[in-house]
Amino acid sequence: MQLFDYDRLAALMREARIDVLLAHTEPNVEYLTDFEWMAGYHDHTTITEDGKSYAAGFVCLPRDEAKGACLVAPAGQTGYPENSGCWITDVRYWGPVFHVTGQEQQMAVRDDPVSVVVEALKEKRLDRGRVGVEYRSIELAYAEQLREQLPNITLVDGEPILW
Repeated sequence: MQLFDYDRLAALMREARIDVLLAHTEPNVEYLTDFEWMAGYHDHTTITEDGKSYAAGFVCLPRDEAKGACLVAPAGQTGYPENSGCWITDVRYWGPVFHVTGQEQQMAVRDDPVSVVVEALKEKRLDRGRVGVEYRSIELAYAEQLREQLPNITLVDGEPILW
């Protein structure tokens, strides 16, 4: 179920000239997806299984709802959004996964969340224009990676829309 009014969101994005909103903090991801996405992973302090990355997720909301929203979640959450009421059908995963010995097919995921976000934005033709982010809290490494991999975007503060 959507807890927010997508038409109102789109109007606010249009007014701010934002083409896609990219939210990543726990309260905003949970509100925008209607899914408790990181139970136990509070404040991004939980390290993933590889010991190198912090658990992170992103919600991509295009101004044009027809382009489809996307949820990028840690591999450790596999299956939870799909089975826990998340209204977003385009759910993608990143991060280390547990390999099952003897299993013919293993889950294929990318090493970091931003490359998954980039892939989704490219597929949805949202790889240019203005991307609203949670400016005060996005990790600098993620912001730099977005700018590097999507040279035709401009990151802008999307927090006023979320507030």
